[in-house]
Amino acid sequence: EFWEALGGQGPYATDVLKEDDDSYHEPRLFQCSNNRGYFYVEEVFDFDQEDLIEEDVMILDTYSQVFVWIGSGANATEKKGALETALEYIKTDTSGRTVDDTSILMIKQGFEPPPFTCHFIGWDADKWSNGK
Repeated sequence: EFWEALGGQGPYATDVLKEDDDSYHEPRLFQCSNNRGYFYVEEVFDFDQEDLIEEDVMILDTYSQVFVWIGSGANATEKKGALETALEYIKTDTSGRTVDDTSILMIKQGFEPPPFTCHFIGWDADKWSNGK
């Protein structure tokens, strides 16, 4: 009855993504800020949740998706610059992906979806909830 309501039981995905597979791309995190008096972008290596700066905008590139994470204290210049940067980043990528086959998702601090949080080991869902 359960499977009938869903249209029948289909096969489970069995493909395994391996790091040495040509289709695997290591996630990359970038900080977008204007706290130096000008807009700049810097890559963050070996990142974790603590590297998400609440006063800035961060770009997480997972190859098929590019997340633009908006910290609660980010300003309008950072938001605009980060979105423009994400689009240009994809357009100039030499790996073969395009803006037509790569999703850009804007997410706000505290509302991170699992496809974003899964790239941060030990993600603390309560970090920005203020005990709520």
